[in-house]
Amino acid sequence: MALIGKFGTQVFLSNSCPETNEYAARVIGKVVTRRNSFNAGTSRSVNVGMSAGANENFGDSSNYGHSSGHQSGQGGGSYNSNSGSGRTHGSGNNWGENRGQGKSDSESRGYSEAMEYAFEPGDFGRLLQTGGPANGNIVTGVWYQSGNIFKSTGTNTFLARFKQR
Repeated sequence: MALIGKFGTQVFLSNSCPETNEYAARVIGKVVTRRNSFNAGTSRSVNVGMSAGANENFGDSSNYGHSSGHQSGQGGGSYNSNSGSGRTHGSGNNWGENRGQGKSDSESRGYSEAMEYAFEPGDFGRLLQTGGPANGNIVTGVWYQSGNIFKSTGTNTFLARFKQR
């Protein structure tokens, strides 16, 4: 193991020690993770209304007139009289009904980014195989090498598989 350590290489296998798992997570480091979000909604509205009104008008008018006159010399006279009256009356109603309906849809998408461990401490005890017949005699571990990027993962770690004999 000293030779592996000289090359900045560490292999972390399954274990249940919280301190070791926390150490392994800190050594491997954190990465930016993106969490997507999606929201959608629909709203509907219905509006019903009514308007009503009434109007009325009423009026009276009357006139009366009288004129009289007498002419001398001819032996005649004239008498005129006129009178009149009038009345107006009116009423009206108006009724109306208003209806409206609307619908709106909304949708939003987004994401948030956070720095999280590339391997969470609990992953070392939960995700890695421990070998034996139950796992096809395969042991898995996280191979870490500082200063190197593995082509297969694009990071400085990969999941290594070891066959038990």
